[in-house]
Amino acid sequence: MTTHMTAPQPTALIADDEPLLRDALERMLADAWPDLHIVAQARNGREAVDQFEALQPAVCFLDVHMPGMTGVEAARQIGRRAHLVFVTAYDQYAVQAFAQGVLDYLVKPVEPARLAATVAAERLSYSRLLEAIESVSAGFSLYDADDRLVLCNGRYRELLYPGLEAVVPTAPLEQILRSAIEQGLIPAAREGRDDWVAERIAEHQNPPGPLVQQLGTGPWIRVDKRKTKDGDTVAVYTDGIRRATPVPTTTPTTIRTARNGATSRTLTHAATALCRVGSSRPLAYCSRHRSPMMIMTSTMGMSSVS
Repeated sequence: MTTHMTAPQPTALIADDEPLLRDALERMLADAWPDLHIVAQARNGREAVDQFEALQPAVCFLDVHMPGMTGVEAARQIGRRAHLVFVTAYDQYAVQAFAQGVLDYLVKPVEPARLAATVAAERLSYSRLLEAIESVSAGFSLYDADDRLVLCNGRYRELLYPGLEAVVPTAPLEQILRSAIEQGLIPAAREGRDDWVAERIAEHQNPPGPLVQQLGTGPWIRVDKRKTKDGDTVAVYTDGIRRATPVPTTTPTTIRTARNGATSRTLTHAATALCRVGSSRPLAYCSRHRSPMMIMTSTMGMSSVS
């Protein structure tokens, strides 16, 4: 299957109070999962939590017995924001591991075949998530709390930034917007580009809610942009929308959500799970979303799309 997904490299954290065991596990992971990037090692649970908060790895390998904060306590603080794998010398911790939301556990000494099975499950979950996002007809993007691109699908690039090479993981939104202006993709921003970029970033950081806008003189699209509890910004862009009845942008009209907005509602409400690439239950809360849709017109081309 050919894909145009723009996605980050999977990342992981290893926490163990034995440096030799940390290094050994990192070497084994390099063989079992060459694409995995180990962003940090931690000597105890407190360091593991601190490193997780700073680096947000997708997978955490946690030793159970560590001085100070244990792996179990660290897992409790990290929660479901990452895939958690316990590494322990005692397999009786398996039940406790799953109670903390841990998806797997490895018994020391770690056997290559057992590690390979764990890695295979993680990679399958990761690839399924990316394939699911790429398969939808709507454009999808996820930016982190610092407005850097985490991932997007091909439809997002086709709708907003066709042919733009700047749309890559970790690229700041400001860099993408300025590159798009330079390539002539946003005619409305040619004059006063600094103010335009500042307005778009401010809107991105404080989404106004679902709305409908026109891409220049082209198609109308529905933009459904939300903030997650971690400060990330997830957005869905649905084309094929009929032109909205013009209304003043200062007084948006609230209407009943159209049935064809289901894809948008499903993806945006799954934002928290999607932020941690590889979530095993990314669509667990889709059916609970009941927010109304606001229809607004735009007379500035792509001025409000990012």
